Amino acid sequence: MCGITGVWNRQNKDISSHVLFSMLQVQRHRGPDGQGVVLWGVDKYKDRPFFWKGKKAPPADIQIRLRLGLGHNLLSIQDSPENSRQPLVSKNGRYWLVYNGEIYNFIELRDELINKGVVFETNSDAEVLLALWETYEAESIKMLRGMFAFLVYDTYKNTLCAVRDRFGIKPLYYARLPDNLGLLFASEIHTFFVSDLLQKSCRDDALLGFLAGAVNKPDDSDTIYANIQEIPPGNFLIVKECETQMIEYYQPVRLLRSQKKEILTESQIIKELKDLFIDTVNIHLRSSREVGTCLSGGLDSTNIAYAIKSGFRKEIASFKAFTIGDRQSLDSRLSEVAAGQLSIEHKNFNSPAIIQEHDIIDMIKTCEIPNHTWGPINQYYLLRNIKGEFGIQVLLDGQGGDEVFSGYPWFFKPVYQNLLEKGETVFANEIYAKFYQNPPLPKKILDYATKLYFSKDHWIRSFEGGAIKALGLTEEKLMSLNSV
Repeated sequence: MCGITGVWNRQNKDISSHVLFSMLQVQRHRGPDGQGVVLWGVDKYKDRPFFWKGKKAPPADIQIRLRLGLGHNLLSIQDSPENSRQPLVSKNGRYWLVYNGEIYNFIELRDELINKGVVFETNSDAEVLLALWETYEAESIKMLRGMFAFLVYDTYKNTLCAVRDRFGIKPLYYARLPDNLGLLFASEIHTFFVSDLLQKSCRDDALLGFLAGAVNKPDDSDTIYANIQEIPPGNFLIVKECETQMIEYYQPVRLLRSQKKEILTESQIIKELKDLFIDTVNIHLRSSREVGTCLSGGLDSTNIAYAIKSGFRKEIASFKAFTIGDRQSLDSRLSEVAAGQLSIEHKNFNSPAIIQEHDIIDMIKTCEIPNHTWGPINQYYLLRNIKGEFGIQVLLDGQGGDEVFSGYPWFFKPVYQNLLEKGETVFANEIYAKFYQNPPLPKKILDYATKLYFSKDHWIRSFEGGAIKALGLTEEKLMSLNSV
């Protein structure tokens, strides 16, 4: 994970370059391999910006009244730190880029651009991304296969684009400054508060929604903080002198049987899905650094581990998988079985007997949004142990896989209902019959879990634990909040 920052001074008021430097330093944990900035000033460095990148922080004696600034913290994955440090500038000087993420098909895109006459100086995917933008501008986003968040500045048009990947895997937040002064951009929310340009203020409705109903995310764009939003998944924000425009470039595809040119058999569907899944996992293994995986014994991580075997082949024995938990627990034992069958080196870390308060605080600060479950603290300990004992900083993880493959049984209901709504009655009933031939949970528990995740009032009644009354609310008032 890299870190990106940006300052857009819309009214040319007095914003010092040290605002950007401070934001960059707060995110330095995201990029141990270097930092970089490019600064355009109001008075000096108007047309030819100040540009610096290196291993350490920018020079402390630089004092510029900012019009625009971009900053980057580097974690190098695909190339050497010396070649990968950003910001990057296009050869004609028009576009400047700071980028966090991985473009997994960058090799294929690089070859395509070479055939068009583009000459590359590094092996980094960031240089490929910049060349793509120089060639196709925003249309290039649709060509990317990966997870990404980036800022790209067009010096000719004086516009800044803030882009986030299709599913919002990589974070990208922006803050609107008071009195229409401008915008700040960052990979982490707390970065904004060191700027001294934005007062830290929580939204009352969002706090009440969390405390009384365990709702930790108001919607795709809002956060619990006033004036701080995130670029929604599958969107990019265009910033001009006097306006901003949010543009959606991607929506999840809902392809039904009736829309396909041919009806596939069940075995054909399974093969097609398996081939796509293995191809996706294999392309995620591209890295100049060692890659590991987290193995929980569940559906998503075990599928990924088995797909990894097809990608590594003879080298599979050097691949490492990691688990946290009691070795006698079902999850740990299932992880051991999977790792043994795959001949993967496997390490099981014991969960701490006592969770330390300072670790909980550090975890919450790292997540930046409140959480109502205990899962993140386990992941926090696991990732810390992996880095501390093995020094591995790149992991192919299974987060989100259960949602895709309906590994949690309560995801069955929306699939079934969606098919009925689309007129796919026969198909829906086939799935219903197979699901209930061997249900994953007793019906009573399954019904409760389904209501929990698909009924707002049932969710709140399950999680509030008396908080509604303690906060002086009613259920009706809580349900009426914008954040719930």
